Amino acid sequence: MKYDNYTLYGIHDRTERELLAAYRSAILSSSLIGDTLILIGSLRYKAIKLHRIMVIFIRYLALVDLLLVILRILPEAVSLSVNKWIFGEFFCRVVYLAGCTAGGIFFYLNGALALSKLLIVKYPLRAMTSSTNIAHFTMFTFLMLSFAVQVLPALTKLGDIYFSYLTYNCQFGRSPSDSWTLKICFILIGISGVMAISTVVVSSTMLIMIAKRITDNGPGKLQKQGIIMVVLTAAVFSVCTLPGVVYFAGSYFIHEDHELSHFWHISLFRIADIVASLNLLSNFYIYTLTLSSFRDFLKSRVKLLACTMKNLYAKEEVPVTVRKGERQRLLSAGEVGEVGEV
Repeated sequence: MKYDNYTLYGIHDRTERELLAAYRSAILSSSLIGDTLILIGSLRYKAIKLHRIMVIFIRYLALVDLLLVILRILPEAVSLSVNKWIFGEFFCRVVYLAGCTAGGIFFYLNGALALSKLLIVKYPLRAMTSSTNIAHFTMFTFLMLSFAVQVLPALTKLGDIYFSYLTYNCQFGRSPSDSWTLKICFILIGISGVMAISTVVVSSTMLIMIAKRITDNGPGKLQKQGIIMVVLTAAVFSVCTLPGVVYFAGSYFIHEDHELSHFWHISLFRIADIVASLNLLSNFYIYTLTLSSFRDFLKSRVKLLACTMKNLYAKEEVPVTVRKGERQRLLSAGEVGEVGEV
């Protein structure tokens, strides 16, 4: 089923399009700033004081967030503003293929983050000797898996990648005539997504049970901060993903001729897409709320920015201050009448 017909699937209300474009722009700007600060803080200033494997996953997650907002959110915001696709057919295909790869990795990384924290807490001695190569190898595995399951099938039918007025972005057109290989790939996408969500839910539930036994002070304080951070990340991820899971599960039963078809395949899909995009900006606020080391880093950057602005403002005021001081000196000396205004 294709959604390339503007009359049937496009958003005809200009106000609605502008609101959605503004929403996408807000997510874009917030994610660009937040994820850039996460990368800078963790790479240069060691602002995220967690286990090194978790820090690697957090960096990759921030990087994938940036790729998704550039490849998915930015084109959607532009397309909603101008009410059409203006980037050309080649870029449409690139956006879809790269965006699908990054989207798959995003799912897997959320599962890996929750599971790694659970294993670190359960096996602390083994975690102390764990190498960061494990995290890099895991990321490479996620990249290959996402590429194989989501991109390779689309490469065989590049002509079926089109601009959709349902998402105001590029997507892949499926049809009942698709080959069994293609259908199996889509089934694998669903299975891998369910596994990632299940891993997040189960791991975070077990972490909550463990967190109850950890004291708020002493050596367990940083460990509890990490657990709270992972649990909050998992909770936001699960809530934002839930409408999409409901949509895709129901799509197998609600076909085009069903009485709920219009609501399910258009309205509910857009709701699920809007809610899911909140995942891209949530991590920065979760880290700020739960990790004291990251808050300290942000405070230091804000203070540095305030000092810089203050110094710039002071430099601009120096000439005015000098002129006023010279005028006061001349007034005191009774020379104003001779030199006039200064």
